[in-house]
Amino acid sequence: GIQTTGNYPGAARNIEELQADFDKACSFIPGKKKISLHAIYLDNKGESIPRDQIKPEHYDKWIKWAKEKGYGINLDPTCCSHPYPGEETIDAAHRRLREEMGFDTALEHRFSFMYKAGLDTGLTEYEYDHVYVGTYDGIPLCNPDEVAQWKWISLKELEEDMKSHPESYTAWFHVIMNEYNKR
Repeated sequence: GIQTTGNYPGAARNIEELQADFDKACSFIPGKKKISLHAIYLDNKGESIPRDQIKPEHYDKWIKWAKEKGYGINLDPTCCSHPYPGEETIDAAHRRLREEMGFDTALEHRFSFMYKAGLDTGLTEYEYDHVYVGTYDGIPLCNPDEVAQWKWISLKELEEDMKSHPESYTAWFHVIMNEYNKR
């Protein structure tokens, strides 16, 4: 969290404190503001919600607040591998691989890219992402709070499935595969 309000010790502990922090930070920054929220910021009212069941209404408090303040807002029901403050992206990639898939392996940074995509909810994703590639031939020990399903698939099978079922893949994954195939 952004420690700006001084009204509590440490990082924000709830939605209202996060919103107060963002408001305070925005008071120092000119121009239009936009906030991007991932699954960890949803309003789950204390309930555990599987990642594949997160819906826009789980962000109602955020959406109402953003409209009242005139902020843009992006919603993403993933946790992703955002680095901690001071953490290198390669270290974040290894950390999230362990947290999500239950293993670690050597990773190579292939490329970075920026994308902007409209979602069927009327919202927009606009991100700068890094792509790391590694190999592993064991069986993952997936964290069920992080991973709904997985499967091993060859690159050729993946490309064929993406052509047959493009709607099954996120906008950013299409960008990744297009860039990956160029290299």
